[in-house]
Amino acid sequence: MYKKHIIGLLIGLMVGVNCFSQVELGGTIGFGITNNCMTIDLNPEAALALGTNKNFKLGFSPFFMYNKTIGNSYWTAMYGTREFVEFHFNFNIFLHGELESAKIVDSEGNKASLLALPLGLGGTTHISEKLDAYFMVLYDFLYDESWAVRSNPQFRAGVRYRL
Repeated sequence: MYKKHIIGLLIGLMVGVNCFSQVELGGTIGFGITNNCMTIDLNPEAALALGTNKNFKLGFSPFFMYNKTIGNSYWTAMYGTREFVEFHFNFNIFLHGELESAKIVDSEGNKASLLALPLGLGGTTHISEKLDAYFMVLYDFLYDESWAVRSNPQFRAGVRYRL
């Protein structure tokens, strides 16, 4: 239910300020093989930049992650949403915090619902006038080792395009 409120808030803020130039679209795509496990990770995102210098951001990101153990048939899939806030300093460093709600299923029929609270720091660099690359390190304060499908801390890199 709260997800509808977050989406409504973001749309209301976009319409209220009547300025799509404050909207940023982007995300991350990940692929890796570590410890005999292949991982595919897709995270599109939308953010709204607020403030006089557009240094405060509210955002939303649906995500999907698939892990497959190489050499056998075991796999896990995780999907859900992230609602995030960021505060950008004037020197390309930002604070990032999010609330993640996820469902996990595996090839053995196990299921779980998880909440995550990753908080951390990131950095940005301009690629072009409207395109930024970013990198962040996040520590999940609600990390559950029994359903771990990624490391803690998390490392993310991606791009954002300003409309």
